[in-house]
Amino acid sequence: MRIHRISLPLSNAFLICDRKNLLVDAGCRTDLSELVKQIENCGVRLKNLAGVVLTHVHFDHCGCASELRKAGVPVIASSQSRKSLSDGVQEGKTLLNKAPSFLRSSLQRTLPSAFPGVEVDVPVVDSLDLHDFGVDGRVAETPGHTEASLSVILANNAACVGDLLMGGVLGLPPAWKPAQHPSSADFIACLDQIQRLRKRGIESFYVGHGDVLEARHIDRWIANQSSHS
Repeated sequence: MRIHRISLPLSNAFLICDRKNLLVDAGCRTDLSELVKQIENCGVRLKNLAGVVLTHVHFDHCGCASELRKAGVPVIASSQSRKSLSDGVQEGKTLLNKAPSFLRSSLQRTLPSAFPGVEVDVPVVDSLDLHDFGVDGRVAETPGHTEASLSVILANNAACVGDLLMGGVLGLPPAWKPAQHPSSADFIACLDQIQRLRKRGIESFYVGHGDVLEARHIDRWIANQSSHS
């Protein structure tokens, strides 16, 4: 199994290459050409994707999902997210509604925050075994960043966790250092999910912003968070 990080202007997506190929997250609506280019640079064509898992419904993670589905890529997302995705509406807290009012209008002009509505082909309730998608792992509900957040938990002790956690401040240096995402709905729930994943033996956390976060840094972060709670 190989996990390729696809670094997009505002977020990461990940291409998991196992028996088949699975994409995790889909960037902003303006990222399609770069997303496709990086997927193809990994030796994979869109027609060879078994599916795309959307970890949550924020514009920088599901923006290209509609175009991917038009290309024949099944969309895998939480059953709770079906209406939000269909309507093209973000879930919960976002960078826009979290921002101070004096910054909001500027962000609205500069961020591609809208995204085309898309139907969910494979709704996840609780968990989904990825065997039929050619990947040794599963998708699991991990609420915290949003109520309907998902993570992809892999047999190689790695997990793609969306925005349950991030590296640095929205990916800025030090991008290896764990931090809470500022627009998470429930910081305590995010911490709990990360602790659960560590107890399950997850060693590498592939996050939506920043570098891959390793166990030694995660454990130090958990201990620091616990000491301040």
